[in-house]
Amino acid sequence: MIKLKNLERCYPLAKEKFFYVLRDINLEVDEGDFVSVMGPSGAGKSTRLHILGMHDHGWIGEYFLGEAAVHHLKPKERAMLRAAVALIASYIPALRATRADPMIALSHNI
Repeated sequence: MIKLKNLERCYPLAKEKFFYVLRDINLEVDEGDFVSVMGPSGAGKSTRLHILGMHDHGWIGEYFLGEAAVHHLKPKERAMLRAAVALIASYIPALRATRADPMIALSHNI
């Protein structure tokens, strides 16, 4: 199970000013669920995937992976847990001219 509670990711712009890429994100994915993340450029899709894959650590909020409270783990503990996470990302705009059939076949071969 994956659970995000009040997740936020921002980058500093200037003194006391921040650019929020993700703000107040809540998500729950149960075991066996299949999730697709779509949206326009700059919507925070990649940032969310980097957080879920434990490659980004500059966020606030709560992140649970199974029974593990990722937000409380030390870097070495996150690295060990990271081995259990598999994310598949594809760059769909490069495939817009194709039909869905090859994509479906491709997804079954992965």
